[in-house]
Amino acid sequence: MLTLVLLGACHSRQGAGLVAEQAVVVAPVVEELVIEASPLVHPRGVGPWRLGMSRYDVIQVDECRRFTPERMTGGFQCDAWMTPLGERRISFVFDELYRLSKIQLWLYGGESAEDAQPWAEATWEALDFLSQQGEVSSSTHPESMGLSKEELVASLVGVPADFPFSMHVDVAKYPEVGTRVWMSVIASPHGRFAFLFVGK
Repeated sequence: MLTLVLLGACHSRQGAGLVAEQAVVVAPVVEELVIEASPLVHPRGVGPWRLGMSRYDVIQVDECRRFTPERMTGGFQCDAWMTPLGERRISFVFDELYRLSKIQLWLYGGESAEDAQPWAEATWEALDFLSQQGEVSSSTHPESMGLSKEELVASLVGVPADFPFSMHVDVAKYPEVGTRVWMSVIASPHGRFAFLFVGK
């Protein structure tokens, strides 16, 4: 009887060792899948956030250290979320059922005409990054797509400070899930802005 117990214990330890070895083998694969599942732009969201999330689920994501309420939309915003483009503000808008319906990533926000250069450079960096993920197009400014950094920046910096300017850029459409991704680049006497949206 004692022999059987010892053999059973040895067999259990061997089995545990095999399980541990298997875990070591598959761990890198699992880690790689997690990285690929959370890109900057996703058909259903941005980073770790997905359209349809509840308000509670949104603020439970630990990639943002602090959420603050937004009075204009009734949603939340995170002032410092790290993206491939650097630290950016990201805002969350909810529908009447309190489900996430639109995500707004602030690519740039400036309050004066002196912000033209950094605004233009931030716009080019975002377009360059997104064009590497897929084709981007603009119905309002098709001639601006495909320009070099120097050409696009010079074009945007040349926009008069007192002249309203708006460039719409289509990044992607996902009819199978009913969502789309787009950019808005805006200049007005009130400031210069660039946003990336994911919504329906």
